[in-house]
Amino acid sequence: MFVGHYAPALAVGAYGKIKLWQAFVAVQLLDFAWAGLNLAGVEKTRIIEGFAGNSHLDLYYMPYSHSLGMSIIWSIGAAIVFALVFRKQARIGAILFGLLVFSHWITDLLVHKPDLALWFDSPKV
Repeated sequence: MFVGHYAPALAVGAYGKIKLWQAFVAVQLLDFAWAGLNLAGVEKTRIIEGFAGNSHLDLYYMPYSHSLGMSIIWSIGAAIVFALVFRKQARIGAILFGLLVFSHWITDLLVHKPDLALWFDSPKV
């Protein structure tokens, strides 16, 4: 399931403008947010036996970590934080980091059941 997320990280990490570990953090950032928001009870997940083939997780409410609009906001915010923390890599590194964060939503769109909202309670794709 995660190999699709790491492919863009490996490609960008090989490019050399950001470190590989930074690329790995970027592509998993939305899932880090999802885990924290689930633990806090903000987003909702339930376990249903045989729900999605290899996964039993029904990700029925995750608008803050995995909606299209919030993914864009997470990507921009992450790029800004990257630029502030890693000043030597600031411009191109921040852009790549932000794009890698957004790549998570794109790869999820390819493999998830229709559980990715466009914006909070909007239709799911």
